[in-house]
Amino acid sequence: VTTARSPSPVSMASRDLTVVLGSMNPGKIEACRQGLREVEDNKNIVVKGVATESGVPEQPMGLDDTVLGARNRARKAYAECEVSGEGDGGRKLGVGLESGLLEIGCGGESERELLDVCACAIYDGERMHTGLSQGFLLPPLVARGLSSRGYNGAFSDLGVEPDENGAGVLGVVSGGKRSRPGQMKESVVMATLSMQNQAMYAKTPSAQ
Repeated sequence: VTTARSPSPVSMASRDLTVVLGSMNPGKIEACRQGLREVEDNKNIVVKGVATESGVPEQPMGLDDTVLGARNRARKAYAECEVSGEGDGGRKLGVGLESGLLEIGCGGESERELLDVCACAIYDGERMHTGLSQGFLLPPLVARGLSSRGYNGAFSDLGVEPDENGAGVLGVVSGGKRSRPGQMKESVVMATLSMQNQAMYAKTPSAQ
C-alpha cells in the first residue's frame, strides 16, 4: 500500500527579504517580525512600517471586511516598497494586519455576541496569503456599548484602559497570559502556511 505524501514546506531563505507592514503601530511591527521569525531561516528580519488606509470602516464588522482591510493594507505596503525601490533584487513582502469583530449567534441567544479576531494578509507581488488568529469574546457590556462609545470607550467604561502599544485589553481579560501582539503574531504565522506550501495551494495541478 502506497501512502500519498504532501509536498514538504519550502525554505523561505533563498534571497534577502524586505518586509513592509501597512501600519506604523510599534506593536504590529513587532508582531509581524516575531511571526515571520518563526518560519524564516534568516532571523535578522527588519520590518518597516508605512501608513496605509484599510479601505474598510474603522471598526471592521464581519470576516469579509476584516480580511479585506488586511489585504488592502498588504497591497498598499507592497506598492510602497516598489515605489521606494527597497528590496530590489530580493524577496519583498507587503503585510497587512486588521483586527475585527465577528458576530455569532448560537442557541437562540437574544443578545448578539462578538468575537475579537485579527486577520493577516501577506502579498508577495503575485499571491495573497491570508491567516486568522484565535478569537476572544467581548464582554456583553462592551458589545452593547460599541455603537455609542466605540471599542476603546466601551472598555474604558468597564475600567479597562486599552494600551495600543502593549498587551491591550486581551492582556487584561486573560490575566496577562495573552496579549494583542501575540494574537497578531498568530495571524502572521497562519498566513505564512500557504506561502511555505505554494505547490499545495496552487489553483491548478502541477505537472507530474
